[in-house]
Amino acid sequence: MVVFLFIAGCMGYLGLKTYLLERAQQSWPTVDATIAAAETQSSTSEDKQVSWSPVWSYSYTVDGKPYRAQSNGIPGGFDAHWYDSRPEALNNGLSRPVGSAVHAYYDPANPQLSVLDRRTPRGTDWAPFGLSILVVLLFGLLIVTGCRAKKVRWSLAD
Repeated sequence: MVVFLFIAGCMGYLGLKTYLLERAQQSWPTVDATIAAAETQSSTSEDKQVSWSPVWSYSYTVDGKPYRAQSNGIPGGFDAHWYDSRPEALNNGLSRPVGSAVHAYYDPANPQLSVLDRRTPRGTDWAPFGLSILVVLLFGLLIVTGCRAKKVRWSLAD
């Protein structure tokens, strides 16, 4: 039962963190940035299939202080887009060529935290948080019904 509460807590934390970051990014100011490099990253699944995603390194300046960051979001999106081959990912990386000027959004409280693309709200963003609440409610229901069942058994034993 502790495992269920742990899973619910993790789901709730991740859901709430995603939601709060999404909301915060909507108010982050923009800064002019320059693409310094376009590379790829790979990820291997459990069944040993390799997927590739473009990754952009970029530089920007806030209040006279230079910063450098990376992003694997796709233009107009937020999440990384994974391809079945490295050449496909490299080709997508050309959407932001090295040396090109782009806008970056940065956290004014922590300017080293930035993104090239703000997270776009999705209707399912609340799902992990909602599921965690549902798991906690079901856990509570199991405890209540379990206690009642024990009470009935104890009553029948008397």
